[in-house]
Formats: sequence, C-alpha cells, structure tokens
Amino acid sequence: MFEPQLIKRFGFLIILLCFINMKTEGQNDQLSNAIEIEESIESIIAANPDLSDAQLNEITERLNAIYQSKVDINTSDLRVFTELLLLNDIQIQAILVHRNKYGKYAALYELQTVNSIELSDIKRIIPYLRPIGIEGVTPFDWNMLYKGNKTILARYTKLLQDQKGYLGDEPKYLGSNERYSIRFRHVVPGRVSIGFGMEKDAGEPFSRKYNDLFFDFTTFHIYLENVNKLVKRVVIGDFQASAGQGLILFSGYGFGKSAFTTAVKKNERSLRPSTSLNEINALRGAGVELNIAKNTSFMVFGSIRRSDGNAIIPDSIENDQEQIISSLQMAGLHRTLSEIEDKGYVKQITAGSTLKYAGTKFSIGINTVYDKLDKSLQPSDRGYNKYYFSGKEALNSSVDYTYFLRNVVLFGETAVNPAKSIATVNGALIGLHPKVSLALMFRHLPKEYYSLHGKVFSDQTATTNETGFYIGTEIKPSPRFVINAYADFYKHSWPTFQADGPSEGNSYLIKLSYQKRKKWDTYIQFRYQSEQVTGTNDVLIPALFSREKADIRFHFNRKVGNYLAWSSRFDYVHLILPGDNTENSYLMYQELWARPLGKPFSGFIRFAVFNVESYQSRIYSYEHYMAYDSRNLQFEGIGNRFVSGVRWKFFNGITIEASYNATKYSDRTAIGSGNDQILGNLRSEFRAQVRYGFGD
Repeated sequence: MFEPQLIKRFGFLIILLCFINMKTEGQNDQLSNAIEIEESIESIIAANPDLSDAQLNEITERLNAIYQSKVDINTSDLRVFTELLLLNDIQIQAILVHRNKYGKYAALYELQTVNSIELSDIKRIIPYLRPIGIEGVTPFDWNMLYKGNKTILARYTKLLQDQKGYLGDEPKYLGSNERYSIRFRHVVPGRVSIGFGMEKDAGEPFSRKYNDLFFDFTTFHIYLENVNKLVKRVVIGDFQASAGQGLILFSGYGFGKSAFTTAVKKNERSLRPSTSLNEINALRGAGVELNIAKNTSFMVFGSIRRSDGNAIIPDSIENDQEQIISSLQMAGLHRTLSEIEDKGYVKQITAGSTLKYAGTKFSIGINTVYDKLDKSLQPSDRGYNKYYFSGKEALNSSVDYTYFLRNVVLFGETAVNPAKSIATVNGALIGLHPKVSLALMFRHLPKEYYSLHGKVFSDQTATTNETGFYIGTEIKPSPRFVINAYADFYKHSWPTFQADGPSEGNSYLIKLSYQKRKKWDTYIQFRYQSEQVTGTNDVLIPALFSREKADIRFHFNRKVGNYLAWSSRFDYVHLILPGDNTENSYLMYQELWARPLGKPFSGFIRFAVFNVESYQSRIYSYEHYMAYDSRNLQFEGIGNRFVSGVRWKFFNGITIEASYNATKYSDRTAIGSGNDQILGNLRSEFRAQVRYGFGD
C-alpha cells in the first residue's frame, strides 16, 4: 500500500512544480542537452538491463565524448549514431543519400527535409552534431600523440554503514570499505586515444602484499584511427573487438529488446579501446585493421589475459592430473582470500580476424575467433549446462552480410562452432513510409551452439538454446508524437536456468511518446512477458508453469524556467506466479535538476518511494551521480530513497563533484546477506571526484 505521508509530499511537489513559471522565457540549451544524454543512456540500459557499472560508465563516457567533440554531418559516415541507438540504419542511409544527391547540408535543420527523419530524431542527435561551418577532424599527425585534450579523473566512494565482511578481529574482507580510482586520458577525437587507469573496489586490499601496484586492477591503451591510407585502426593494451551480429564476437555491450523497437542491427566498430575500468569484458593485447584494397579491410587481433576461474579440487593428488575449473568468474571482485585465490587463475589466449568487403550497397565479412585456456573448463553437472563449452580450446567462424535495397536493409550472420552446430540470425529494416519503419529479426541458436565471446539479439544473455522471431515498429503520426511497439516469440529446445524442460515464451511492448516543443515531453510504456518456468511443487519432476509479468511506466519531463528541469516517473509491476500467486510492486520518483545560466555550479535531487514484493518483480531505475558515474539500480522491498549531487566548475579546468544517496527500508532490520549484510534499515553512500582537463 502507498504510504499517506509520502503521497502527500509527492502531491505537494507535483502541484508546486506544475505552476512554477508556466510561461518559460528562455531555454538553457546546456540543460536540454544534458537531459537528452541522460535519456539516451537510459534507452541503452533498457536494452541491456544486466550491464555492469563499468560498462554503464563506459557508455556514459562515449556519449559525453561525442557530445564534446561533435560529429560533422557533412563528412562523417554517422555510424556512431547507430552504435548508440540514436538512429537506425535506414535513417543513416537516408541522410547519406540526401548528402550525395544534393551536396553538403547548409544547416542542421535541413535534416527535416530527409525522408524517415522527424523532429524527434533531430532533437535526439542535435546535441552531438557540430554546427555547420566549424572545422571538423583534421588528418592524422604524429604530434597528436601528445597534443590534444587531456583529463585526469580521481574518484572516491564510501559506504557509510558497516557490513559484516569488515567486522570482527579477523574480517573476511581484507581491505577497507572504500573504493577509489584514478584515470588519465589523452584524446584527439576520431584520431587518438591514450589512457591508463587504476582501481581498488570496496573490500579489496590496497597493499603490495596482494597487488604489485597497490591497486587491484590496472588498465592501459593506445588507440590510433585513420593513421594513413593503409592503417584504419590500431590498438595496443586493453581493447574490445566485435564482428557481425555478435554470434561469435562482441566484447562490447549488445542491444536487446527495448523501446528503440527498430534498433536490432549491431553496428559496432571492429576495434575500440577499452576506456573504462572494466575488468571482465576487455581483451588485452593488440589489434590492427588495414585497408588492403578498395572497400576491403582486414582486421586481426591477439589477446593474452589472466581470467578469474573457480578451481575444482580433485579427489586425489597426482602430479600429472589435469587442472580443472568449473567456470570463468565475471564479478571482478577480489576481497576475500578465496576470491584472491581465484584471481588470474586461468590464462586465456584469444585471437581473431575479420576480412570485410564494404561497398555502397553491399557488405560481407568472414570472421574467426580462437580461444585457448591453460586449464580445462568443466561446467557444473546441471542439465542446462550439458551442451555448454567444455575443454581447453574453441574455434568459432562466421559469415555476416548487409544489403541496402532502396528503403530496405537486409542483414545477418551465420556461424559454426567446434561441435559443428550452425547458428544464424537474420533480419530486415524496412522503411514502409517516411513515418513508418519496421524491424524483423529471426534467430536460431541450437542447444549445441556456444561461443565464449558471443552476444546476440535474444531473450537470454547466453548465445545458445533459443529460436525466436521478433517484429518491431516505429510510427510517427506527427512530428511530436511517436509510437513504438514490438512483439517477440521464442522457445528453448533444452532446459534453461529457470525451466527444467523445453519451454517457450513471448513478450510485447508499446510506448507512446509526446513532446511539446522544448517545454515538456512525456511517455507512457506498457510491457508484457509470459514465459514457462519450473513450478515450486514438491514433486519429483516439477511441471512447467507460465509466469506472466506486466509493467507500466509513466514518465514526464518539464523545463521550469531557464535553468530548472523536473522529471517525474511511476513504475508499476503486476506478476502472476505458478499457483495463481500474484505480486504487485511500484516505484515512483521526483527529480529536480538546476543549472543556472552563467554560474559555475549545478546540482540535482531525487526522492523515490518503492514497494517491491520480491526479486521476481524487481524494478530497475537508472541513476546518475557524477560525470561518467552511473548505476542501473535494482529495487526490492519497501522504503524510500534520496539521491543528491552537486558540481562546481573552476576556471582553471578543475571540476569538483560530490553525491550522496541513502535508502531506508521499512520492512526489514537487516540489508543484504552474507559478508555484505548491514545490521539496520539504512544504507547510505558518499561519492566524490575531481576532474582536471588541460591540453590543446
């Protein structure tokens, strides 16, 4: 039930803000652009709910980097806009065709004359576009290795309550409950990126006894782009590699089902530096992409890294006994003795290549990825793991294609693994009308197919055991009104983590968005999913039951005066579980941003209340704390949450930021479990960072 006192507070705030300065005299473009960036990030999160904090912050950094450097609409291939869900391939193709036919754009709002481009699309990308007439990226010069924009970022985070792992005479966690990191980056947009970083997570020891450089994790990269006619890209250090539609290789983040209903085609660059403090997804070594002929490129990379592995202790000790691991760990945390023992336990060698022809209308690529482990991987003896990769070596190969046919884009990839299992994904983007676009996607991932680096469009996170068909559409009845919808049908031919037998499911979404010029915008979104899961009946072979989940979201943004912005959201989830058990959960928040014109400071506050019955009906909410510091927070239980942040820019290039957040529960006397347990109903956190920007 809703808490009366909290509802009164929300009601008063809503009424007050609705009547403050209803007639706006001017708009703060910086504030509008900041909100656009936040909405772009949240759309990506919706398509990737399992993103780690490091991955999420990398996305934030990429969007902010594009915002700072800007994209030249008259010279760029605009591919970055599809990488970040800002436009789809049909829209990009329409912009390029218009440019080739009529010449360079004379003004950014000439985009309104392009088929498939509406005012809402322009509003979404305008923060990232360079004004017409301003010089863009200059040709590569070796001076760029030291002449460019430089940033030093130091960050500190501390949980203000004691967790069980830090208590006692011999605490389980060997380090303090503070998290700190330092990063340096030198950038010439579109040409050079050089950087390094060091991080200690909360609980990890800051000592040379466990880490030679004190910090638990260090990263480094040198990345050069368009060096000359031959060298398209070269990277040394930590990097990410991608190919095709993600069947065999996609070490960045992938896009799944979201309110961007036509964004189903992957468009990631083949090589990209790993600029975040991401301990898991990055490769470590070197890669190069060469232009070997007209419209033809060849990419090759090699990586050697130490991955965390869960060792299996044998029943007997023999000198020649093979060393075995049950899994490759993905947490990246090394706080306890057992976690430190697993750190870097497995040596993983990865190599790959892509030969790609990319013409104006057609492209095709041939891709291979090879992996070798120095210890044998033997997954746990559970039914759904039967066909998962086991052993030391794996070789995956694939062919991908893209074909442009007027207002249709056909694309896909077909791959084979060592088990000789063939997987395929194929799709189409269709411009039915300048105001109507359609996306179709078919995927067939046999239970015998596996890939250590795959990340394909599917309902699961694993690239295996799923066959499905997706249809999505985007309709723009007017320049300010947008309708997004999708339907997805899928089945699993083998047991999954949630179902002890073959299962199937379906999901649907519809989103209605409306924008009133620059004054306010709103959307309402409904999503429904039904899937078969194992029941809880106490029988030898539990039956499968349908679990149905319906959630609705209402979101409203309004500019209040020329320096304030207000956001309001309400999320509601209705869950039907086996045995006709139901759960009803909700979350709502109010957020206020302030960025006074001509002032060096800015800040925000957010207040939320939530009542979430269980983990199964959990609600996610994106939170931004400081620059390049965000989280996709999961809510469960009953309580309220407060978040605030402040930023102060000094004239000498220094920016200081701080943020405080606190969650108070009313349904429990302890928070968390195990070593992370807090005795009490309050969890609060302080975050701070200093940024120093300098250089040419």
